[in-house]
Amino acid sequence: MQGKCHEVVEAPTAWDAERKPLQYEPRQCNCRQHVGPEPLATVFAADIVELR
Repeated sequence: MQGKCHEVVEAPTAWDAERKPLQYEPRQCNCRQHVGPEPLATVFAADIVELR
């Protein structure tokens, strides 16, 4: 299972008439592991100045 999440999440399996979940069952999370470059720790954004 390389590249997949290891977490187990509760997924809804039954809903009421207003489409609200009534029942849940455990399922494997289907998100994927980030395999790209390391994300930046901070982001620099210059101040926006008005030009005249």
